Amino acid sequence: MGGPVVVLLVALATASAVKVPESGYLFTAPKVLQAGTDERACLSLFNLPGPNRALKLKFYERDVPSSLSTTLDKSDFLLFETNTAVPDSVAENGEYCFDITIPSKVVARSADMHMELTAGEGVWKEESVVTLKSETFLTLVQTDKSKYQPGQKVLFRVVTLSHDLTALNNDLNEVWITTPDNIRVAQWKNVKTNTGMVQLELQLTEEPPLGSWTIHVLTTQDTYTKRFTVEEYVLPTFELEIEAPESLESNEKTVTVKVCAKYTFGKPLIAANVSINATARGIGSWQYNNNPDLLRNISDYQFSDEQGCAIFDLVVSKIGIGHRNIGGGNTVIITIDVEEQGTGLRQVEVKEVSQAYSFINLRQSDNAQKFLKPKLPFYGEYTLSMRDGKAAKNEIVKVCYTAKYKERVISDEKKPTPDDPVYSTHKKYESHVKTEFGYTPFFWETSEPNRRTTGGECREYKTDENGRIVYYIPPQAEDIDSIDISTSTSVGGDSDSSHSTLTAFFSPSHSYLSIDAHELPEQLPCSGDVTVKLLSTEEGPVPAMVYKILSRGKIIKAGNMNTNTLTFPVLPKMGPEFKLLVYYIKESGEVVSDSRVFKVDKCFPNTVQVSWDQKTVKPGDSASFTVRASPNSVCGISAVDKSTELLGTSNQITLDTVFSKLQQFIINSFESPNQVRSDGDYCRELQLSLVDTLRSGGATVAELTGQSTPEGTPESETSGAAHSSLFIPPPTRSQRFRTDREDAIKPFDEAGFLVLSNLALETRPCYKRVEAKELPELTEDKIQASRDGEEELLDDLDSPVPALAFSKESADASRFAAEGGVSGGGGAAPPQEDQVRDFFPEAFLFSIETLDAEGVKTVTSEMPDTITSWVGSAICTNSKDGFGISNKTSITTFKPFFTEVSLPYSMKRGEILSMSVSVFNFLDSSLSVYLEVGASDQYEISGEVAMGLCIAAGRTEVRSFPVNFLGLGEVNITVTARAQDGYCDEGNTIAPGSDTVIRPIVVKPEGFPQEVTHSRFICLDKDDDHHTETVNLPVPEGLVPDSQRAYFSVIGDLLGQTFQGLEGGLIKSPTGAGEPNMITLVPNIYIRRYLETTGQLNERQRRQLEHNMKSGYQRQLRFRRYDGSFSSYGNEDPQGSMWLTAFVVKAFREASEYIEIDETIINKAKDWILKKQNTTGCFPRFGELIHKELKGGTERGGEAALTAFVMLALKDIATTNELANGFACLEDGLLLPNKTLYSEILLAYTYLNMGQDVKGERLVNKLMSKAKREGDDILYWEGDRDSLFGGSRAVDVEMTAYMALSLMHISGKGNMEEAARAIRWINTQRNSNGGFKSTQDTIVAVEALSEFASRTFASDLATSVSVTAGGETVQRMVDGDNRLLYQESKVPDLTLPGTMNFDVSPPGCVVYQSIFRFSSTLEVPDPAFSLGVAAKKRGRTGYELEVCTSFLRNSGAVDRAILETELPSGYVAVDSTLRDLRRGSAVRSYEIKEGKVIFTLQGVAEDKTCLEFRIIQENEVEQLKPSIVKVHDFYRPEERNIQEYELTPAA
Repeated sequence: MGGPVVVLLVALATASAVKVPESGYLFTAPKVLQAGTDERACLSLFNLPGPNRALKLKFYERDVPSSLSTTLDKSDFLLFETNTAVPDSVAENGEYCFDITIPSKVVARSADMHMELTAGEGVWKEESVVTLKSETFLTLVQTDKSKYQPGQKVLFRVVTLSHDLTALNNDLNEVWITTPDNIRVAQWKNVKTNTGMVQLELQLTEEPPLGSWTIHVLTTQDTYTKRFTVEEYVLPTFELEIEAPESLESNEKTVTVKVCAKYTFGKPLIAANVSINATARGIGSWQYNNNPDLLRNISDYQFSDEQGCAIFDLVVSKIGIGHRNIGGGNTVIITIDVEEQGTGLRQVEVKEVSQAYSFINLRQSDNAQKFLKPKLPFYGEYTLSMRDGKAAKNEIVKVCYTAKYKERVISDEKKPTPDDPVYSTHKKYESHVKTEFGYTPFFWETSEPNRRTTGGECREYKTDENGRIVYYIPPQAEDIDSIDISTSTSVGGDSDSSHSTLTAFFSPSHSYLSIDAHELPEQLPCSGDVTVKLLSTEEGPVPAMVYKILSRGKIIKAGNMNTNTLTFPVLPKMGPEFKLLVYYIKESGEVVSDSRVFKVDKCFPNTVQVSWDQKTVKPGDSASFTVRASPNSVCGISAVDKSTELLGTSNQITLDTVFSKLQQFIINSFESPNQVRSDGDYCRELQLSLVDTLRSGGATVAELTGQSTPEGTPESETSGAAHSSLFIPPPTRSQRFRTDREDAIKPFDEAGFLVLSNLALETRPCYKRVEAKELPELTEDKIQASRDGEEELLDDLDSPVPALAFSKESADASRFAAEGGVSGGGGAAPPQEDQVRDFFPEAFLFSIETLDAEGVKTVTSEMPDTITSWVGSAICTNSKDGFGISNKTSITTFKPFFTEVSLPYSMKRGEILSMSVSVFNFLDSSLSVYLEVGASDQYEISGEVAMGLCIAAGRTEVRSFPVNFLGLGEVNITVTARAQDGYCDEGNTIAPGSDTVIRPIVVKPEGFPQEVTHSRFICLDKDDDHHTETVNLPVPEGLVPDSQRAYFSVIGDLLGQTFQGLEGGLIKSPTGAGEPNMITLVPNIYIRRYLETTGQLNERQRRQLEHNMKSGYQRQLRFRRYDGSFSSYGNEDPQGSMWLTAFVVKAFREASEYIEIDETIINKAKDWILKKQNTTGCFPRFGELIHKELKGGTERGGEAALTAFVMLALKDIATTNELANGFACLEDGLLLPNKTLYSEILLAYTYLNMGQDVKGERLVNKLMSKAKREGDDILYWEGDRDSLFGGSRAVDVEMTAYMALSLMHISGKGNMEEAARAIRWINTQRNSNGGFKSTQDTIVAVEALSEFASRTFASDLATSVSVTAGGETVQRMVDGDNRLLYQESKVPDLTLPGTMNFDVSPPGCVVYQSIFRFSSTLEVPDPAFSLGVAAKKRGRTGYELEVCTSFLRNSGAVDRAILETELPSGYVAVDSTLRDLRRGSAVRSYEIKEGKVIFTLQGVAEDKTCLEFRIIQENEVEQLKPSIVKVHDFYRPEERNIQEYELTPAA
């Protein structure tokens, strides 16, 4: 037993809880207030009669800079306020609820709320922090499918709802769609909705970018996005159902897997080839090496039975799962591959089965009772489930509990006295304290209390059909502090347990309230009435109580009651959970409260139902789809081929997606403000109140501090609560506070209610631990007197004997003991008819319909020709009843005899496709069929075009036809199956008839793909004439017949196409290295600066550009070296790059204006550069350079050009002295007789930017004579192609951009006109991605374009562009609203030779572009690289490819080359062989994209660089056309080669 403990009780008060006034209030509201809404708040009155009762609430901004808070008045930070008069009809102890209007413009996250309540002569003021949430709506986007093929139409809907799911009829500010490269291709402004819903559409072109596209919706609050995929795919025709355990016990060694396959029209796949493969995850190689009996994988295969199923028993211990030498916690990866017999069509699915540490799961119910109230029963809830999530029924759960309390027996030993003057003073004024307070919430302790526990009690409960138990703890004594609860269960050989602790509540009057809902289900239905019991310790009549219901952050119901039950309706708007708060105020002013969370089923206020009028119809027959919902609802209906859902359902709006968005409105217990203060804060304030009480009773400063009052200090100067802290010395380390109980404020806070009151809310006792001071030796008389006092104290506590708290004979305990809580072809088939099926949409219903006054709408339409199931659904909005989502309902288009064709998405012309044709017979008898492929000039059949078949009942026959495609584009294939006697032993039992199916396939041209772009930038003033231009489209040499197609685009901003292409990288080459990565960073800086300068920058663009900059910055740090420099591959390179390090310094410095950049990175890079400067002032070459013009050496000005580049980069970060020597190097470079044009231009630009304008202008004037001109409006500079350092078109763009920047720097009308001519030429070199030829030319060109666009920007824009091509004129309007919209269209019926005529009307500036694509049979004339591919057969379906290249020019090696290898149709690369290449010196990186492997090579010279990797067949295609391999210099794309290669069967 520990040392003696003295427990001395002193009555003291807190401002809010103990010294209860004669009259007062209790104010409640949600802890989180939602902007743009009316928030419900309530005021409970306590002895406050009328009239003239009013409440003022003022909300002030909290996060105010200190500099402003000291200079401005508090009123300057007022966000909003509300004034409310309490009607005289409200009784003096009544309650009044009212609305607080939160302005929608409020964006602050929190506020200081000042409350002032007046009633007659009385005024009460209080302050609190509240959380503010910006105006938030639910914006939902639904597309008709998740995936689209090129050329299809994207249909989508936008729905906007409030938090209560009622429709918002607000206009949408803007809706737009972007490609995977973030190019805006469609937009809608100020979109009007009908009852919160609108439907829009986008027609995809025939050659759209493949990948993930994004729909953006901008509302007044935020931007919402929804993605969809554009892909070349084939719809699956059957689905897989896989049954396997969710988990395994640690000792289980086998897994049983059942695989069933059925067509989307419901019939099973019979005799399909089902293969299965299992591997283990979590088992390392060393474990396999040390256990030679282990296998890396196991596999098996079967044919599916008559039900389309196959069952596999896998011995997974062979791969280490459940193996005696392998630990647990591993996972079986099961891959199931099902192949349809005859067609080769496959579906692959992966299933994971993990070893579980627990076979069962025992959890506390979400809405279980949380609070332990003395003298009231406690009902706890647990749920037991199995590993598959199903309820564990009729299982035994053992519940044990022990109660804890503090021993209050006083020992006979000498008792220490607390060393605290406040304690000593209280002893003297104890009678005054007891007069002021009716209970004793403060204790002093000199050592740890002697804690006691009961012996504990255990009971067993049996789970019900939901796996639930409700256990019972009988009422506990008043002095209980907490209860420890442990639960355990065992099912089979597995077990689970749980432990929790309940902290007891405290009430000075021993008054407690508990909401009893243990008889209700764990989850309430979303309709009907619910009754809860209210258990109270009050004797006599039930006190008048107040209740409030909080759901989705709103008080939706409030009322009064004086019964011991509460019945209220559960509504859909109360899901997924609501909080019930109940409290009452005693005559003493003490608040007694409880709260509870209730889970509710997820459902919608608008009940939507859909149905088809039939279960099965023939293709082409009519069917009716009916929607039922609230009257006059606006509904978006949908019916899609079930096959599209097998590709993904991310497009759909579901119950779970809506309710996941509703989670943001639920106020959690941790939301600010936290009204239950820490023990230290609470007890310190309580102690201050005690001092104030003692002072009012006559205590002196000397008594409270143990020290004399300083001479001359009047007693009045230290009086009052404000000075109470003067009498409490700072706490020592040995002094600490704690509380052991909860009180009435806890249920308010846990339930999400803000509560302000001057009544007794916080009453829990405080314990202060202090040192003991030595006392004089006590006599026996004094000890006896102390005992007498303690007995009186215990009587005052009115505490029952602890042992009585745990009566095992409770009637309730015994009551809660172990009793616990497409049909088949049966019958005669109808007569057959001749039917042609050619209508195969993937979604055939997707529209918005308005229901009638009865809430019904029926849509009748002809069903498509696809044999499949069609899944119908609807979403509806209603201005009154809100939002709803229907169930899904299916109708099957089916007939017992039909044919189907299996086609890939595309083929190359000339390749032979082994086309599988299936004939299905679901009749009760055999069927004699004549099968024929229709004739066409678009394809030809090699061999038989027709044959007779006898198909057994319920079976399918598959035949293959070799098809050679002759036409290009979308080619239709016709196949007919005709019921015709003669091919079976018996005649057909049905009348003659046929089924003809016409299916499309995309046929692509053979040869080398080519693209030619022509771009123009035109600016016209209001009075200018129209600008017209004709772009000729000649017949290219080597044109593959019929492969030509052309597109044109228009955009209203010189930087528009560049801005749209930022995230795509602007060029088509890989950007995964130090220098190419800069294209993902630097253009964003110039675009940001341009948009900001011209006043076009909006918040969305700002976020996007800053995100791009941050991403580019973070990626660039990967290429930083240990010495602070940068290189293409960082520390993998032998040394840093002088050029790249200088470029990074310049870019990081410019980006630091917009994003956080580490200054030490810039400074270390600068220091590295300056240390390398040689005595001549030049910065020498270190590491890689971007192109040969910088490699020209001293004799060609290369060193001077590099120095000029470095000086420009360091201009704003290095000192004048540090760069002064560089001018000597520049001067030497100017004197060279054979310097390159690039060097001259870069030096001139440097002189201008370094402040030497006179010399710079002189150099520019000299360079103007070297410019090339085309007509009156085109100007550019071109290197000498006959020279070793004569440049490339990429360098021409870079030089012309530098010259345009120089001309704009000099300024003046003449120079600006010349700059405009240069800008026009630069624009003609733009590619279709928004960039130019390579990386550095793109970066400098974007800088020049942005500078020119900033200087010439005009907000007025109303230009039309008329384009005539292919005999049709198309007009595109460009104005201020769609300035940045990329408008692209295909030229219809293109014939060659042809023309494309552009007509631009004033005023404004536009960029238009023509894009001419075709395939060519020609190889590259005078190729810069050798190129060859050797293919060697490897295994049954694989090849090993060896791709070799070398550089043929005499100008040295190519620093960076791009090698692009197209894979043959149906083949994929073996990843491990590609990774092996990365380990060599030649391959710096690779990526797989759109059926190609793209390598980045370094150091390609005259000696061959060869790459070997393997490919393996994925799909079977015969007579493969040649595949293409390309190589080009990254910095000089025109130095290239292109070749074809073929796979040969030879070994």
